[in-house]
Amino acid sequence: SDGVASVGREKDEEVLGLRDRVADLEGALKASKEDASSQLDQMKQELTDTSSLLEESKRSAAQAEAAVAAAAAAAEKELQTQREANEAALQSLQEQHQKEIDDLESKYSDGVASVGREKDEEVLGLRDRVADLEGALKASKEDASSQLDQMKQELTDTSSLLEESKRSAAQAEAAVAAAAAAAEKELQTQREANE
Repeated sequence: SDGVASVGREKDEEVLGLRDRVADLEGALKASKEDASSQLDQMKQELTDTSSLLEESKRSAAQAEAAVAAAAAAAEKELQTQREANEAALQSLQEQHQKEIDDLESKYSDGVASVGREKDEEVLGLRDRVADLEGALKASKEDASSQLDQMKQELTDTSSLLEESKRSAAQAEAAVAAAAAAAEKELQTQREANE
């Protein structure tokens, strides 16, 4: 009977121990479930938040893409407008430049014709002036040559007259000397006769 009682007590203790263990395990399991549930809820919330952020990001990306497309379209339109304006301005400048060239060519042609006429008249006038000057120069040379010949002739005549005058002076001087000698001789003869 003691043995049975002892076995009974051991069994009771074992049962109590197992019950405590079961209680502990059930508590741990419950806590684990609650923790897992909490983590699951947190993960669900994070997933929801992430999905919301993803959707917001998609919307923002779509809006950004639409904004970029709109800006690109506006820029392309502005660029096209500017290009057309530049082409029109360039066309206008080219037309104006061509008009100025045509005007200059016309003025140049008229000017060349006018200058040609003026130059022709000037050339004719200069040719007449050259002819007059050549004639005057020729006449001047002939006149100078004539005057030079006349002066040479006068110089020759003067030289001849000078030579003639020198000869006459020599003859007169000889005649005077001879007359003086004759007079001196006559005077000497009379002096001797008087003595």
